[in-house]
Amino acid sequence: MSIRISAIRGVRWSMTSQAVRMIIQIFTTILLARLLSPDSFGVYAMALPFVTLTALLQDFGFNHAIIQKENLTRDQVNKVFWINFVITLCVAGLLVAISPVAAWFYNEPRLTPLVASFAVPALLGSLTFGQYAMISRELRFGMISMIDIACALTSFIIVVSVSFYYDTYWALWIGAVSSVICWVVLAFALSPWRPGLPKRGVDLEGMFGFSLNIMIDNCATFASRSVDNLLLGRMFGSLTLGYYDRAYKLLVYPIDNLATPVSRVMTPILARLQADREGYRRAFLQSSGLLNLFAMPGMAVAIGASHDVVAILLGEKWGPVAPIFFWLGFGGLLQPYLNACGWLFVSQGRSADMMKASLATSFVMVSGFLIGARWGAEGVACAFAIVECVFRAPLTSYIAGRTGPVGIRDLALRLAPHLGSAALIIASVGLLRTQGVSGWLLLGVSLIIAYIEAVIVLSCFGHGRHILFAALKAIRETVGASPRPSQAS
Repeated sequence: MSIRISAIRGVRWSMTSQAVRMIIQIFTTILLARLLSPDSFGVYAMALPFVTLTALLQDFGFNHAIIQKENLTRDQVNKVFWINFVITLCVAGLLVAISPVAAWFYNEPRLTPLVASFAVPALLGSLTFGQYAMISRELRFGMISMIDIACALTSFIIVVSVSFYYDTYWALWIGAVSSVICWVVLAFALSPWRPGLPKRGVDLEGMFGFSLNIMIDNCATFASRSVDNLLLGRMFGSLTLGYYDRAYKLLVYPIDNLATPVSRVMTPILARLQADREGYRRAFLQSSGLLNLFAMPGMAVAIGASHDVVAILLGEKWGPVAPIFFWLGFGGLLQPYLNACGWLFVSQGRSADMMKASLATSFVMVSGFLIGARWGAEGVACAFAIVECVFRAPLTSYIAGRTGPVGIRDLALRLAPHLGSAALIIASVGLLRTQGVSGWLLLGVSLIIAYIEAVIVLSCFGHGRHILFAALKAIRETVGASPRPSQAS
C-alpha cells in the first residue's frame, strides 16, 4: 500500500473517530456543566498539574522514538517497553509520595487521596505502551480509531452516570480510569504484539537520546501549560480555577479533535518521506494548510461569539468563563499551525530543536503567568494569548523552518492568509452581535460566513488555491471509495 493511500485511509478513519468523539465530548461538556459544580471541576484541576508531570516522566518520549525510527527490531521495542514499565512503577510511587505535598500547596486536604489515586491509571496505561507504538508505526489508523471511539463512549456513560447521582470530582476520576481500562482490554484483544522477557545487549541506536529530548520538550510544555493552574488554585481557590479550567477545556476540545488525529497520521507519513524532499514539502504544506483551513475559521467564530458559546454549552451559571475563553481563544487560534510545526521536528528527528523552542517558550510563558496572575484568571488568559502570538509562534517558525525541506518563508506565506481571514471573521461576528443576533442563530450564521470568507481570502493567493483544490480532492477521496493502487502518485 502506497504512502498516499495510507494517508487518505488514515485521515478517513481519524475523521470518523474524531467526529464521534467530538459529539460525545460536546454532550459530556453540556451534561457535566449542569451536573457538577465549579468547585468539583476546580478540585480536579488542582490535581492535574501533578498528574500531568508524572505522566510526562512515564512516557519519556519513547512513543515518538519508535514511530520515527526507520529500522526497528522486536527486541528494541521489547527493551523500551520494560524501561517504560520500570519508569511507570517509579512514577506511581512518586504520585503517592507527592499527594500530601499537593494538598499542602493548595491547602486542600481532598487532594491527598485524589492525587495518589492516579497511580492506578498510570500503571494500567503502561501495559499498552508497546501495542500503541507499534499500531501507530504500522499505520493501522483504523484500529486506533475504533479503540478511541469505544473508550470515549465507555468514559461518557460512566462519568455521566456517576455525576447524575453524586456531585463530586471523583466522577471525573472514574471516567478517566474507565477510558484507560477500555484501552488496555481492546489493545490486547486487537493487537498481536506482546512483551517478551527483557534481553541484555540490545542497542537502542540513539532512541534514548531522541526520547530524552522529547521528554524535556514535554516537561517544558507542561510548565507553560500548568503553572497557570497552580497559580490560580493557590491564589484564588477551587472556584476560580474551576471557571478557568472549563474555559481552557472549551479551547482544547476543538483543537484536539482536529489537530490530534491529523498529527497521528502525518507524523509517521512524513517520517517515511524524508528521502523525498519535494514530496515531503508538498505533503506538509498541503496537510498543514488543510488543518488551518478547517480549524482556524471555527476558532475565530468562537472568539467573536465567546459569550454565546459559553451560555449554550455550559449554561448561565458559568458566565465568568466567557471573558477567560475570549482571551484564551487568541492563543488557541495558532495551535493548529504550531501543532503542524511539531510534525517537522518529530518526523525529521530534530527533537533537540523542538526542546530548545519549548524551553524558551516555557520561560517566557511562566513569566507572563506570574505577571498576569495579579488580575486573576482573565489576566492569566491574556498573558497566554500574548506569549503565544508574539513569542512562541515566531520562534517556533524560525527554528522549524531554518533547516529541512520546509523553509521559514514557506511557513510564513502559508500562515498569513489564514490569520487575515481570522481577523475578518472576528470582525464579522462582532458586526452580527451589534445587529442583535445571538445564541444558536449567531453561531450558525457566523460559521457559514466564516468559511465563505476563508475560502475567498485563500483564493486570492496561488498557494491558497492549491489548498482549496487539495481540500476538495481530500474530501472526495475521504468520503468516496477507497483509491486503487493504480491511482497512487
